[in-house]
Amino acid sequence: MYKHFVYKLINSLRIFEHIGETKHIQRRYNRHTCIAGKFYGRKDLTIKTIKEFNNKKEAWDYQCKLQTEYGLETDRELCSKGGKNGGSKGGKKGGKINGPINGKISQSIIRICPHCNTEMKGSLYFRYHGDRCKHA
Repeated sequence: MYKHFVYKLINSLRIFEHIGETKHIQRRYNRHTCIAGKFYGRKDLTIKTIKEFNNKKEAWDYQCKLQTEYGLETDRELCSKGGKNGGSKGGKKGGKINGPINGKISQSIIRICPHCNTEMKGSLYFRYHGDRCKHA
């Protein structure tokens, strides 16, 4: 049984920038700061665990409560608009939009794995590299 964590991202000025929920703290931090992440290229962020839960629903509810207290748009609001965890934004569950990224077809984007420095195009990067790289 996995533990679920509610975390916050804090910048070097000790100001929080994001509150979220995850099973894997370090993996989540890496996703926030990778090329496709919301905080790409940021080196001033640290991730801190706020609280630990035994199931995802409790962690998610607590995360939404904290987001409300800090005046952020909650994940519950995003879900009702068709964002994270489902809805009508298109694509598969999770609100993924299928199509060009910044005018480029995903298959033509060159990605570099931060663990083994392998360069590749297309979706195989996500299957075998990044957070799933055997050199991680």
